[in-house]
Amino acid sequence: MRIKIDTTSITKDGDKIFGEIYFKDYPSFYFPSKDWNDFLVVILNWWCDTIIRLLRNESIQDDFSFMDGPFNVKVGHIKEGMLNLTFLSGDETVVKTSEVPMNDFLNAYLSEINGLLRWVAKKNWQNQEIETLESNYRKIQTLLKTLRIDIS
Repeated sequence: MRIKIDTTSITKDGDKIFGEIYFKDYPSFYFPSKDWNDFLVVILNWWCDTIIRLLRNESIQDDFSFMDGPFNVKVGHIKEGMLNLTFLSGDETVVKTSEVPMNDFLNAYLSEINGLLRWVAKKNWQNQEIETLESNYRKIQTLLKTLRIDIS
């Protein structure tokens, strides 16, 4: 299970950056759907905040929310080194649950953010949301080192 960002889909309208972002599990699970388009940087910052709270043990369960549509992913620790993801749509209907190794999930997540940050840097796009994402990216990396969680 990983988060996918399609950099070829990225557009900018004013200060807002949009693009395709979704969860993918092989062979054919996509959530909310393949090619889902949303406010990329905004929701990635929300998700960084969620990950930071979980890593700091400020929360045992939290949310990865999407801005567009009634979709949500509940994320929480289930046991040492494992995360539980519960995919919800509409009226809290459970679409799927998945247990994933935390280090694999975080490695893939940070890789997607790094790719996005490099892409927007090539375009010379800069705003407060991007600066916050850069800061959140560094915070998560620092937390992982402090907690001695190897994601390589």
